Amino acid sequence: MIVRGSIIIRYLIHFSFSLLLVFIPQVFAQEEESSCISCHREMGGDLAKPIELWHESIHKKNVISCHNCHGGNSKVQDMDAMNPEAGFVGSPKEEDVPKFCGKCHVAVMENYIKSPHWQTKKEKHPVCTTCHTAHHQQRATLELINEKDCSRCHTYERARKIRFVMEETEGSLVQLDERIEKLRGEGFNTQRLGDALFANRNEFHRLTHVLSVDLIIDRTETIRGDIKKVEKSVGSDEATIKRRKIGGAILIAFLFISAFIIHIYRKTLP
Repeated sequence: MIVRGSIIIRYLIHFSFSLLLVFIPQVFAQEEESSCISCHREMGGDLAKPIELWHESIHKKNVISCHNCHGGNSKVQDMDAMNPEAGFVGSPKEEDVPKFCGKCHVAVMENYIKSPHWQTKKEKHPVCTTCHTAHHQQRATLELINEKDCSRCHTYERARKIRFVMEETEGSLVQLDERIEKLRGEGFNTQRLGDALFANRNEFHRLTHVLSVDLIIDRTETIRGDIKKVEKSVGSDEATIKRRKIGGAILIAFLFISAFIIHIYRKTLP
C-alpha cells in the first residue's frame, strides 16, 4: 500500500508540474507592444503625449490601439510602419474627424451629421474630438454634458434640457449595469444580459448627437421598454439566487439538526 501510494503521489506531482509548464507562460506573458507605442514613447515630448493619454482611455481598456484608428503596420519597428500600402492614414484633418471616427462609430456619425454641430456654417464647428478628445476618450456618460464644456461654444440651455430628459433613463442603465455585475459575481452567465444592456445604452447615448429634445423624448420611450425587458430578466435571475440561498440555508439547518439529533441519540445508546 505504501509503494502504491508513493507511485500515485509521484504521478500527481508530475501532472501538477506539467500543468504549471502549460499555464505559467500564459499568465505571465505580456502583450506584444506595437511599434507605434514604443517609437512615440522613445521620442518623448509632444510625440509621446498621445501614448500617455491613450493608456488612460476607454480605447486602451477595450484593446483598441493606434493602428486600429490610424492604420499602418504596428509590428514593424521602423518608418515602414507608416507605409500607406499598409493602410497608414495618419491624423485626419479636423473636418474629416467625424468620418474618421465613424469607421467604427457608424450610427453615432449618422446622428451627428443631422445635428446643428455638423450643419453649422461656422468654420470651427465641433467634431468628435471637441467633446471626447483625440486620445483620452472615456466611457460615454451624461457627465459629458456639462455647463463648463458646452458653454465653450454656446449657451447651456438646450444641453441642460437634453441632460434633464435623459437622466432618469441613464440612472436605470447604471443601476442595471451594477445588478448584472453582481449576478456575474454570483456565478451567473450574464453575457446575454450584458450584451442587451450594452445595445440599449449605445442606442440611448447616440441620441445625444442629434441634439433634438423632441426626438430624444420620443425615442427614449421605446428604449425604456427594451430596458424593462432586461430588467425583468435580471429580476428573474436575482429571484433564482434568493431561492438558492434560502434552499441552501434550509439544507444546512436540516443537516445541523439531523447531526444534533444523531449525536443525542448516540449518547442514549448503552
